[in-house]
Amino acid sequence: MAVSRGFVPALAAFVKFPNVQLTAARNARPSGDSPLGRVPGQMPGHPAQGRSPFGRTPRDLTPTAPGSALLEKGVPFEKKLVNLQDKPADFCELYATASPDPLVARAKVPILQHGAEVLIESALICQYLEAEFSTVGTALLPPSAVDRYQIALFEEAYSSLIGGPATKIMSAMGDEQAETEARESLARGMKAMDSYLLRISSDGPFVLGGKFSMAEVMTGPFIVRRLATVPAIAGFDMREHCKKEGLLRLLQWMDAVTSRPSIKDTTPSADDLVASTRSMMERMKGTK
Repeated sequence: MAVSRGFVPALAAFVKFPNVQLTAARNARPSGDSPLGRVPGQMPGHPAQGRSPFGRTPRDLTPTAPGSALLEKGVPFEKKLVNLQDKPADFCELYATASPDPLVARAKVPILQHGAEVLIESALICQYLEAEFSTVGTALLPPSAVDRYQIALFEEAYSSLIGGPATKIMSAMGDEQAETEARESLARGMKAMDSYLLRISSDGPFVLGGKFSMAEVMTGPFIVRRLATVPAIAGFDMREHCKKEGLLRLLQWMDAVTSRPSIKDTTPSADDLVASTRSMMERMKGTK
């Protein structure tokens, strides 16, 4: 059985191992001296422990949900980086084989190959990984229908209450009214999220209490970005806001997610995240 997978925000990686191939995201401004060649990946706690699961340094990569899911499942893999600003022909061809409309497909990450199958879209890939490797590693989807509902609802809530407003703050810089409205929206969203987390599990630290789940896999890569980029670009420190406003359950969740090995080991430095986000925002402005 062979598996392969891919992700790419600005750059991508192709993973290949006896059973797994992965295309993972590469940070646009990598730190360290890790080569762009292939290196074995391994979940902390499994053989080959003691080094980053992505090789000598995790900072080649942009945080991605499928990367975290692979590590949580403990599936060995290998990666190869791909520059999304200069996409290789074979990468585009591979993506087209999985796209519902290959004639207009715009190659992006992630891509997961498992045997003859080629899969795309982060959420779908993570669900596939959990189903395919259900007997190993962390159980990311609990058997309880209510818990699965809470995971799905939390993912939606994060996007609307925190993810969207946090992004708007940065894009609103230079427009005083829009910036003020975005800050107020994020503050409201963070307060609502804190109350929501308390209702789901007052003890924490994760959405399902002590159980790390698909809720964190799908939102973790985004919260680590925003905790680094929003203070640097918009001057709004989300952790400090939690402390000031007493949003301690939300702060607990943020700290637990960002310290999780599968999230930490796929996260570039804060400086790299900020530089990458600034670059992306400049490109977006140039297309308007």
